[in-house]
Amino acid sequence: MYIILDTNILIHYNSFEDIPWRDLMGCDELTFVFPALVIEEVDKVKDRERGRVQRRAKAVSSRLGQLLVDEVRGKYPVLFVETPLATSEEQRYYNLESNDNMILFSVYKAGIDHAEVCLVSSDNAMLMRAKRFGFKKYRLDDKYLAPVELTPEEKEAKQAIAELERMKHRMPKPKLEFFNESCQLQIKRAPITDIEKAVSEEMEMLKERWPEKSIDDGDFYFMGQCYRTLTTERVATYNCTRRKFLEQSEKKFALKSNEMIAKRG
Repeated sequence: MYIILDTNILIHYNSFEDIPWRDLMGCDELTFVFPALVIEEVDKVKDRERGRVQRRAKAVSSRLGQLLVDEVRGKYPVLFVETPLATSEEQRYYNLESNDNMILFSVYKAGIDHAEVCLVSSDNAMLMRAKRFGFKKYRLDDKYLAPVELTPEEKEAKQAIAELERMKHRMPKPKLEFFNESCQLQIKRAPITDIEKAVSEEMEMLKERWPEKSIDDGDFYFMGQCYRTLTTERVATYNCTRRKFLEQSEKKFALKSNEMIAKRG
């Protein structure tokens, strides 16, 4: 059987070599077909996107380069298919202005038995197009989706939440137990000179540790060209999480200060 992997399968799902295709397809003899247009689409994602999608596309592009260019032996046989020339009649009939149709047309014209070709995709439109070319079709289960890798901004937000949880439990409540009632333990409490000042200093330290971000914080320059690694959405998410973190921290400090004042009084 010859398997065509749609671009969305390569980008958003586990590495195709890690998926149990022989069990899923019920076939031991499998060859993976990679049309030139699929490889071009992966490279476009690698060059244009940012964050986890870009990192995933780079990994896929690198592996395809090893298999198809360097001819490294992988888990499955692979076959590269060039984009064929189409007649005017074929252009009209198959609507080859669409990349999806041209991908399928490439395999259709590659001299492979059409009954032995199966398209794997999660895109309904692409699966429907496969029927027109006489190919089998298979929708890959979402359980094979690649794990979501957090962006640096999401990792910072997660770390801020973890820091908040840690601070909720930072005040210990020790309990002393004596075996001999005649024993005595005297503890002198250190004076607290200015609770409000201490709270203010704690908040300033948190604000310095977790500064507010702007989209310009993600800019870097290379050969005079500005590249932007942050998006408005990521900046907004980080700043929103930061604001909630600071608000909850200030409430926590205020509560603790009131308890300390009550005990001191």
